[in-house]
Amino acid sequence: MIQINSINNSDFPALFNAADEASLSAQQKYLLLVKSDLAILVVSALMSSWSPNGADPLAIPSAILITVGIFITYLLSSSKHERVGLMLVQWLSLSKALHGVI
Repeated sequence: MIQINSINNSDFPALFNAADEASLSAQQKYLLLVKSDLAILVVSALMSSWSPNGADPLAIPSAILITVGIFITYLLSSSKHERVGLMLVQWLSLSKALHGVI
């Protein structure tokens, strides 16, 4: 019968562990940006739709929030987070394959 040993983080090279930690940190930052972007755009839409007695007291803050939301959307679309994730997946696959060989 073949015994399969579990692999711990200490079994991987230090470079792998550093890349893994950097990836998790980047993923958390990306997720925070996406959540912030969605929240800002929803709040600005709600603010812009509220007009008591025909006045728009929240027009300027709403416009500022929409501008911030558009800027965050631009930042998310211009940074290539998915490309970095793909490179990490390739590195993980290669290091796991080499770990069994070496």
